Amino acid sequence: MKKPLFLLSLLTAAVALTGNPAHAALTIAPGDLLMGFYQVNSSGTGVAANTYVYNLGGASGYREGGSGQGVFANIGADLTTAFGAGWSSDGTVRVGVVGAVGSTDALTNGDPARTVYFSQGFGAAPGDSTALTLSSSQRGSASTALKSFAEAMVGADVNGAVDGGSIYSAGDPGSFASFLPPTVTTHFGVGASPLTSMTGDTVGLDVYRVLHSTTGADLTAAYSAGDALVGSGQYIGSFTLATNGDIGFAGANAVPEPSTGLLAGLGALFLSIRRRRKSA
Repeated sequence: MKKPLFLLSLLTAAVALTGNPAHAALTIAPGDLLMGFYQVNSSGTGVAANTYVYNLGGASGYREGGSGQGVFANIGADLTTAFGAGWSSDGTVRVGVVGAVGSTDALTNGDPARTVYFSQGFGAAPGDSTALTLSSSQRGSASTALKSFAEAMVGADVNGAVDGGSIYSAGDPGSFASFLPPTVTTHFGVGASPLTSMTGDTVGLDVYRVLHSTTGADLTAAYSAGDALVGSGQYIGSFTLATNGDIGFAGANAVPEPSTGLLAGLGALFLSIRRRRKSA
């Protein structure tokens, strides 16, 4: 009797392991773009329990025009788990896109140390936001904070329905919320905000690259006119987030107007963008 019982216990253990596979760990490389989310309370004075981070991949792929345009991922199920069914419309969820090459990182795909990637909400069309500018001290502060954020997220549990995303406690060190108001008074160490709020419509985020040095840098970008300049935001493309969780990408031509062909690639996705609200 003992042998059958022993075999039955092994079988039970094997079934349990198969039914509960270990989660993968989030991987982040220097220069990766991270789409981050957190939620504030109704008065804007505190944050909810969860944050969510989704790795969009290397910034250089978008910057050089190698990444395809259109909808490429859906994170709606994860956002519902993290923030509830009203995440896209109740006005409390903030989203932004950030990335950096740290001060001790080697030249990374044309980005020298302390290169910063920072989003700005756009209005009617991709590329219509005001370009970001950062002083030398701001570039230092932002790249240091963004590197700390990325390092904190490395190894985080990929615990949702989508590979590359992690629901992470807002109270844990290095969470997305820990670098932003109301937890602190700055946005990754600078005054400019990378955020926009979900208020019931598709939202759009223009992403800007800010170089700290041109030494060894690839100065061109597929959707931006002219070479990159130290401290001045260079437009690399735009991300959209629809109310169902679809993430899209488009690059607006900087000369002379956004290309009709490029905008048509996202079609109705941009037609639903009616307003933009930046969080303070």
